[in-house]
Amino acid sequence: MNSFDQQEIKELAEKFNDYSVNVFPKYLSDQLIAAKKNFKLRMPHVIGMKRKGRWSTEDVRQAFNYNEHNFKLIQYQKRFINILESFIAMTKESDLDEAIRVERIRFSRDCIMKLYRIIAIYKATIITA
Repeated sequence: MNSFDQQEIKELAEKFNDYSVNVFPKYLSDQLIAAKKNFKLRMPHVIGMKRKGRWSTEDVRQAFNYNEHNFKLIQYQKRFINILESFIAMTKESDLDEAIRVERIRFSRDCIMKLYRIIAIYKATIITA
């Protein structure tokens, strides 16, 4: 029996043309917009928190809840990166035409770089004491 990730990778391979045109660009642009909006709204609070000499219990609770949410988003993006990296490895080993392999690998690497950018934006607003 295939693991969940292997099923997703096979589905990605079968529906790559539709995903590369419709799904991935929309998903990545939506995620980037959400990350930037999150950054703009949260950064003044992060700066204020870092300037405080002492944190109240409420400050710690809010920072913990916010950080936990960001860590979940980061983990979700990292899981997506792992799927794309596995897809690249599978594509390299496949019997597909060279042009198709190059196109799929290039597109997957572009998606991975965009996902790393989204992760960096989420990490920028994580509050540490």
